Amino acid sequence: MLIGVFFSPRFQERIALGTEVPPLLPWQSVGGCGEARSPTSGVPPSPVWPDEISPKRRLGVQSLMRVNLGQDFFSYEFTPRLTGFVHPRVLCGISLPIISSIGIVQPFTNVAPRYEVNSGLGDIRLDGRVQIIDSDPLLFHMALQLPTGVYDRSRGTIGRELFLPSIMQPGLGMYVLTATFSHIRNLSPKDQVHASVEWVHPFQMRLADGKNEFLDDRFEMYSAETSNKRFYYRFKHYGENDLGRYIPPELRINVRYSHDASEIFRHTWATTVAFPFGVQWIPDAIPYTYAPHPDPDHRMWRSTWYYIPELRFRSIGVIGFVAIPLNDKANDQTYGDRYDSKPYSKFDGPDWESLLHTYSLGVGIRYRFLKLGD
Repeated sequence: MLIGVFFSPRFQERIALGTEVPPLLPWQSVGGCGEARSPTSGVPPSPVWPDEISPKRRLGVQSLMRVNLGQDFFSYEFTPRLTGFVHPRVLCGISLPIISSIGIVQPFTNVAPRYEVNSGLGDIRLDGRVQIIDSDPLLFHMALQLPTGVYDRSRGTIGRELFLPSIMQPGLGMYVLTATFSHIRNLSPKDQVHASVEWVHPFQMRLADGKNEFLDDRFEMYSAETSNKRFYYRFKHYGENDLGRYIPPELRINVRYSHDASEIFRHTWATTVAFPFGVQWIPDAIPYTYAPHPDPDHRMWRSTWYYIPELRFRSIGVIGFVAIPLNDKANDQTYGDRYDSKPYSKFDGPDWESLLHTYSLGVGIRYRFLKLGD
């Protein structure tokens, strides 16, 4: 009944005029009370570029271009990246993704489906890598993703706006810290295995003003909630943005096998498996209500399978890739209660019926320069 009132155009108009204050609906899965573009909302993560261990060429520039295709969704990503060895054992980098997406949007059954387009700068990523052991290299990698991308794009007329889905937003609206240990082992002069374990931890900060970014416009009816950490906070150790989207921390296991077919050509087969520690939540589609709910597309495990051919020259590398996701089966929400996260916290077998419904294709190029000793 309450949800039906939220969806009515008259109620939306009353909220827009400030004459109706909706109740703050419960969220049982945040703040330690219960339950990471992955944080990618179903889009397969890009493959990791084969490691460069040697600092013989200190600087590098690269770009990765990819398209993600689904049954009702298409996106294009272009990510330039700059890397440099600041020490023979330490490599640092910065990545700036530019994202454009188009998809069919129908948040409610009483709203006609329509195509929407969105694009912009995504979340900038800073990273650093330290080589701990030389023989059979052991590496430690840290990365910080900054909330530089827009995450609140909406469409529609005044008083009847609706947020675009999270998958179509260039940014997450939160910080993401990733810690990785990786190990490289040469099986033969032509064969190599790379294994890594990642811990991905989203979190949020408002150190300057200490309040929700949208409290003065979209959510001004909640300004009296001074004791509620959703609207007044300096730091959240969990990943909830100011619209109510929540991304749980997750563990990722990556395995990559490479074979050198010749001096300049290499095949790589890789897989990534991610296990989120909780259920992801998404904002309500109505911009003037704070009513996040479990993401119907959330999966308790996700995997991506890659094939990556690579051409290698002295200072130039070129890769292509195809990425195919395989996840556990989706579960239907509790009848009459879209705020119940229990159905989405179940582990199921592979969803073979959705195989090839979504996939990614991409190509990348890298140039390394400033040779040591020049």
